Amino acid sequence: MPDKITIDPLRSVFLHLVETEAEPYKPPVEALVLPPEPEEDSALTTRNEGRGAARVMRILSLCPLMLDQHGSTYIQIEDDVYLLDSKNPRLVEKVASLYWRASEKTQTMGKDALTAAVSILSHDARESGQLVPMANRAAPYGEAIYYDLGNRNAIKIQGGRWEVVTALPGLFRDWGQKLPYPVPLPGGNAKRLFEFINVTEDRFLFILATLTACLVPGVSRPAVIITGPQGSGKSTFAYFLKMLVDPGNPALTLVPRKPEDLDLMLSRNFFLVLDNISNLAPEMADILAGVITGAAPQRRRLHTDNELLTLHTDLTICFTSINALSNRPDFMERTLRFELERIEDLQRLSDDEINQGFSAALPEILGGLFDLLAKGLELLPNYRPERLPRMASFARIAAAVAEASEPGGGNRYLSAYFKNQGAQQLELADGNSLFGAILEACHAGNYPSGTFKQVTSTLKEIAEPDPKDRSFPSGPRGLRPALERLRVPLRTAGIGYQIDEHRTAAGKASVSFFAVEKSEDMAAPAAKPAADLLPLPPEPPALGGLVFDPAELD
Repeated sequence: MPDKITIDPLRSVFLHLVETEAEPYKPPVEALVLPPEPEEDSALTTRNEGRGAARVMRILSLCPLMLDQHGSTYIQIEDDVYLLDSKNPRLVEKVASLYWRASEKTQTMGKDALTAAVSILSHDARESGQLVPMANRAAPYGEAIYYDLGNRNAIKIQGGRWEVVTALPGLFRDWGQKLPYPVPLPGGNAKRLFEFINVTEDRFLFILATLTACLVPGVSRPAVIITGPQGSGKSTFAYFLKMLVDPGNPALTLVPRKPEDLDLMLSRNFFLVLDNISNLAPEMADILAGVITGAAPQRRRLHTDNELLTLHTDLTICFTSINALSNRPDFMERTLRFELERIEDLQRLSDDEINQGFSAALPEILGGLFDLLAKGLELLPNYRPERLPRMASFARIAAAVAEASEPGGGNRYLSAYFKNQGAQQLELADGNSLFGAILEACHAGNYPSGTFKQVTSTLKEIAEPDPKDRSFPSGPRGLRPALERLRVPLRTAGIGYQIDEHRTAAGKASVSFFAVEKSEDMAAPAAKPAADLLPLPPEPPALGGLVFDPAELD
């Protein structure tokens, strides 16, 4: 083979082809000369990456824009509502598909086209978008509550009854982990739940009323702690509660290692189960206590210096644990405990059997829960107990549900509520040496009294705290704040205290302890009609109008 291809052999071959009309000649590879790669034009590349922004705007120009109460913006494309975020994978997939079809499958959307369009659409949504709730699972509107069943259906609860209706776009978020419900059965039986869990009958009313009140949105709801010995079915019970209140996948989750991951879980669930928790660190207990009563986690928005992202929450947190999770009084006062009995081996069923039975009974249980909720909300405006515990709005709703379920049920529910919290508070004696020392002294009839130094010394002799024990004050100055944190547990145990600010001759304040009526003994008075109580407190929950014209919901 020659080192260099000359022009003469090619000319002769060409003339031969013309004369013979043979197949075109394919020169050897050595004869192909590839042009050099053109230098990249950065301006052209930028235009290509952003190509199609105008076309995206034309595609989405007729789509309704929406805005929720927290400032997030949305767009309705066909029957679905999407968060206006260029990093939202569902939105990216949908718009890319529409773009591909609009170009007759000849062009793909540039990677910056959607970003540019989202910026414009988000601004327009803030200016003139329709206000929508975009709730996780339940949303109030007017005098009704709407509950997301999935598959674009919802339960409408109003006037002592419920019905299945079409869920209008903008009522609910469509998180990937959410699962749909089966259609609830009218006239169902909520007590069928207890065919699948091992609790005594005297706890049925308390559990059902609490569970039903957890269906109400916009109200601070206590955390539910499911406890019991090994083999009592704690995780199974938690799974059933998740399927009843907010079905999702996974049903049971673990506490994530990163705080920001927990923030997302809290903001995207209406009922979150944290399974198999041995204990909560004090810092975590304080954070969750705030979330339970409405605090919202915040973080810095990515790629910004001074923008905050607020993750709003509206949920019930459920834990499973063998023992108490925390000795933080503020956290414990915001929790209710469901205690299970161990299942005997002869009564134990396989997971497949019990799950199959529960799935078959689920429509009937759901129908019974919605019946209870509808009747309880109808009674609520005229049901006002004289005394309510912490988490008062929730307790009043649950008591109204219990009262609507059976005469006198509200009073029995509140008594059980106080006793439930009282039992938890008394467990502080196991983990709080100061509380244990006060209980020991007072139960022996020796109510401490004297200056802070004297009382601290007396209690220290009883407690004999370890030097690393943070629950016992290190000195007299720490006694006052420690007692303030224990005020509710002490009251639960029938112990009060008073600080005398009138200084002694030595210029020191004093503190004295005394007996008071226990909290659970004060829960007995029956509820009075609303007309006998003036002025009335604000009506929970706040069901103020948020979204649509009433005619749209008929």
